[in-house]
Amino acid sequence: MIIHWQLIFGILLVLYISSAIGRKDIKLATSKCPMVTECPYRAQQCTEDNDCAVDSICCKSPCGRVCTKQLFTGCETLRNAASRRAKSLGVDDKSVRKPRCNKSGGFEPVQCDNEIVSSCWCVDEAGFELAGTRAPAAALVNCTAPKPCADHTCRMFCPHGFALDENGCPLCRCRDPCNDI
Repeated sequence: MIIHWQLIFGILLVLYISSAIGRKDIKLATSKCPMVTECPYRAQQCTEDNDCAVDSICCKSPCGRVCTKQLFTGCETLRNAASRRAKSLGVDDKSVRKPRCNKSGGFEPVQCDNEIVSSCWCVDEAGFELAGTRAPAAALVNCTAPKPCADHTCRMFCPHGFALDENGCPLCRCRDPCNDI
């Protein structure tokens, strides 16, 4: 009898999801609304994103549609932090290293320093640089054939990571984040 109920539940779930995809009031998995299970305290009612503050979006909740803080991916969070850092330093946004994010919010496979200093490299899905992929321009970066790097056996703790040579291979000295400004 338990298997019978599981089968019925599974069919109902599939029917609900397939009917929800066609409805415009249901946010799909690609939306950036957090999962809201309770009515937010003093939530502003809304019908669309334009009804909300700049950093909020209109999301479905148990109390109807309310303005909620938008969720950001790791790439988007780092890009926003870089913009805030540039603003607090009083420098142009173009002079600060900001990660490039794709439409789904993930890291673009090739990243560059900034629009003023042009040094580019490949990154993994988490945004970490792949050793041996650094080049002076994006067009010269080859993510499929990185340059070989010497074994890195340095036993130092570097809070900002290791300094890199022109190929993106780690050196046995700490990276100075002030050099990136």
